[in-house]
Amino acid sequence: MWVRVVVAIALLFLPTTVFAQAEKRIALLIGNQAYGNEIGRLTNPRNDVALLEKSLKDLGFEVTTVRDVGLASLTTAVNAYTRRVKAAGPNAVGFFYYSGHGAADAGTNYLIPVDVKTTETGELWDQSLRLTEITRKLKTEAGNATHFVVFDACRNTLKLTRAGSRSLVQSKGFVPVAQESGMLIAYATAEGELASDVGAGAGPYATVLAEEIVRPGFEAVTMFRNVQRRVRMAINQEPYLGFNAMGDVYLAGAPNAQAPARLSEAAEAWDRAKDTTSISALEALIRRFGDTYYGDLAKVRLAGLRESAAAKKKGELREKVLSLAEKHRLLVPEFEIEVPAPDVPAPLRRFVGIWVDENGFARKGRDHLLIVTGVEKEGSASGYFVFGPPRAGSFHQGPASYHTIVGRIERDTLSFSCCGGADTFKFTLISRKMHHDYSNTRGQSTSFVLDSVWSLVESERATAR
Repeated sequence: MWVRVVVAIALLFLPTTVFAQAEKRIALLIGNQAYGNEIGRLTNPRNDVALLEKSLKDLGFEVTTVRDVGLASLTTAVNAYTRRVKAAGPNAVGFFYYSGHGAADAGTNYLIPVDVKTTETGELWDQSLRLTEITRKLKTEAGNATHFVVFDACRNTLKLTRAGSRSLVQSKGFVPVAQESGMLIAYATAEGELASDVGAGAGPYATVLAEEIVRPGFEAVTMFRNVQRRVRMAINQEPYLGFNAMGDVYLAGAPNAQAPARLSEAAEAWDRAKDTTSISALEALIRRFGDTYYGDLAKVRLAGLRESAAAKKKGELREKVLSLAEKHRLLVPEFEIEVPAPDVPAPLRRFVGIWVDENGFARKGRDHLLIVTGVEKEGSASGYFVFGPPRAGSFHQGPASYHTIVGRIERDTLSFSCCGGADTFKFTLISRKMHHDYSNTRGQSTSFVLDSVWSLVESERATAR
């Protein structure tokens, strides 16, 4: 099955004609997160706008993203956005998104900047921007465009106080505004309710919106209704949607119509590859569409496959070592293989592995297991040299045990000593075999070859295939 998946993906990577959109698409994303403790800290607005920025760019939007802005910068960004939408012409599509603190008072919705100086509700509103100032400005100055205004605010962490009092006041959710023709207004929660800031990587509303907006074949109103349903099911939060007369807008392409080439290719490639277990197929998708939302999904899938493969190999290696330990009566300590840092040279990396000597009986000596668990770029190495019970020809008659390796690699040879320098061990790696030379201060010496059981370098190559 995975062979067909790879072929299908390869076909998708052939050059295609880029679809030219008829309308100009302009977006302004605002993520206000850096509020002080007195206002209420937020976790996700910066992540929210980063996630949506990627999705909107995939849809052909020219995106401006601003983060942590005060009232003056917020107003400047809105004014500049309005001018750009106006200049884009009558068929333009504008997308305004705000994530941060916001609240309603006396029938007016406010976007709260990060530089507010007070939490007292009276003065706070004077230092905030009215949502109606944005919607009226867009309608008055860029009335021929189609507008989407998304208010992901009214967070449940906002702290408000009454004038002259330290007691907290329950922050208020949004109130509906008058609907304008050609404008859709979406709120992350229902009228008068508060929105959640929970979520790993982004808030719940932004996460769902970023996923739904790039799905081809859905008219914009239907797409936002899909967002409503998914958010409701996920966290029991009811987003609001309001719109008046507006034409059909297919942000990700109409049904059976050609969508923007890059998005449609990425979406189709991911649809075919999302269940594959082929690492090479996912790597190919990431090389082609790594900067898209679907590329991110492929990266997550690839990481999961590699983690599963590593866990499986780790279990298989453990069973293999336990089997050798039982066969040769070896006392193997608990160990963990450490993957060297990227700057560790390849000649050193290949020393990370396990080798076994099963010919001790022929020499009338012990059987051995060499475990090199890690190496550093300067040549230091760590691990264990395990030896089984003694035989008649063994230099020592002590029980099965092991030496802890604190050694150094030079010129393809790992060297270490023990017992106060009385015993010296040298291991020279030639091809896949480890050639061992032993000597001690009593003039005794021996040499033998250990065969490879497992190699980190070979394991990495196999995983990459």
